[in-house]
Parts: sequence; structure tokens; C-alpha cells
Amino acid sequence: MEEDLTRKEKRRKERQGVYQTKAWRELRDYMRMKYPLCQDCLKEGKITPMEEVHHIKSPFVNGISEEEKYKRAYDESNLVCLCRECHQRRHHPEGLIQDKLKKYED
Repeated sequence: MEEDLTRKEKRRKERQGVYQTKAWRELRDYMRMKYPLCQDCLKEGKITPMEEVHHIKSPFVNGISEEEKYKRAYDESNLVCLCRECHQRRHHPEGLIQDKLKKYED
């Protein structure tokens, strides 16, 4: 259990190392201005305000170089603006969500 907390704490600090920087805040604000609508909803013909800036390829995976992490974190071409629902869908594909919900049906 203590090992899990250490791993979770490391992951939290790694995320904070990106999301609490001035560079990220400026890039996030730029993306919000450039893409004020959810890009996934637009593909489906729906108009929904964006709420989240999402990394297409996560910079927070093990086994990639610091250079690659930095590139993934701050490269506009690796970002997409999404509404909250589409952001959740990207993180939790429907099959996984449905499997999790089934155990609560009874």
C-alpha cells in the first residue's frame, strides 16, 4: 500500500510539473481561444463549448525520454480541446465504462 502511495505521489508531482507551469497555462489559454468548441463534438455536427485541453499522446507514460515528455506536454499538435463528456470518453473508452457500470446494476 505504501508503494502505491509513492507511485501515486510521483505521478501527481510529474503532472504538477507540467500543469502548474506558466508555459502550460499560456498554451492552454491559447488553445481555448483558438478552439472554443469541443473538437470531437464538432466532428459529430454538435456545437458544445470546450472545457478541457487534452493530450492526445500522454506525456506521463513510463519509458519515454524527458525530451519526448516535454514535446508531448507542450506541442500544440498533441493537444485537442474537448467538452467534459468527450474528455472522459477519451480517458475511459465506452467499453471500459460499461464494464465498470455493469457491476453496479444489481
